[in-house]
Amino acid sequence: MSKTAQAINEASWQETFKALWISALRLVQRAREPLEGPIPHLDTRLCMLLALIPLAIAAILKEETDACRAEGNKSLPRRLGLVSSLQDLVQYSGLLVPPSSLVNVANAAASKAAIFRANCKVVGGNPSMIGQSHSSTKAVGNMLHLIVEACISRNLIDTTAYLWPGYVVLPGHSKNTSLPQESPWVNFMQGAPLSDPLKNALIATPASSVAELDKLYHIALNGSEQEKSAAAKIVCGASLVRGWNIQEHVVRMVVKLLSPPLPSDSSLQGSMSHYLSQKSTLNAILLGVSYVDAVNIFSLYGMVPDVAASPSLMWRPDHNHLSRGNHLTTLRTRI
Repeated sequence: MSKTAQAINEASWQETFKALWISALRLVQRAREPLEGPIPHLDTRLCMLLALIPLAIAAILKEETDACRAEGNKSLPRRLGLVSSLQDLVQYSGLLVPPSSLVNVANAAASKAAIFRANCKVVGGNPSMIGQSHSSTKAVGNMLHLIVEACISRNLIDTTAYLWPGYVVLPGHSKNTSLPQESPWVNFMQGAPLSDPLKNALIATPASSVAELDKLYHIALNGSEQEKSAAAKIVCGASLVRGWNIQEHVVRMVVKLLSPPLPSDSSLQGSMSHYLSQKSTLNAILLGVSYVDAVNIFSLYGMVPDVAASPSLMWRPDHNHLSRGNHLTTLRTRI
């Protein structure tokens, strides 16, 4: 669709990408308008801005890179257009104001750039020295910093974006800044047990890598009943709605968890005992994805048919599983 719009409008790639960013930023801003109804659907709109548009642009840039490699051409006008479109967004300060729930996240992204910039000045740009000084540097963030982080995470641009003129804004006496803190996922990957404090921290903090998701998926299938439930709740937490850099992987993982692999024992295949053995995981997943924004996110990724066809949603629970039945009814209705 982006390529078609670019051709019809006879626009440059800079103009095309800039139009995409501005349209999505306006969509996010609409979440503050009361005419949108009682539920703002902010997470759905952030998914469009920080996940789907970068994914679409990634496909466009990959096409260009493959063609240039085959032709031996080093010119990449689409990638240059992307960089220019991002730099042009600075002038749209009204659209870049982050929603209140994202102020700390935006400030953390800006502070990350400020630390990088400060270290580059101190150590002469030596990457091996980054992070060894100026760890307390703060900066004021906005939606541009989140967009740039989304692009960097998908290798659409590199960290030289942190050095763009005007990208880092120091806070002065502002009180609404927060420094990047160590992610609880570091402790999880180091083997810490899923205690309640760690579980709650992981639910509230998006995963940052596919490796973290893979470990969580293994626990959701093979852990103890308590670990299965905790892992499923974590998957359906911030990683699903705010893990924009790996959101497509989280969505696919949820669908896989709704359709657990069949047991090797042929006598159990086709029986409900297989799903009962995964009741902790399924119950937590069904509860976690039954709200409106989650269903909308699945829809944006084109995964609603996969969710609707999952065996878990076909099951009609008896009176011993009324809680799960309520979650099923809610999810079926919204799908």
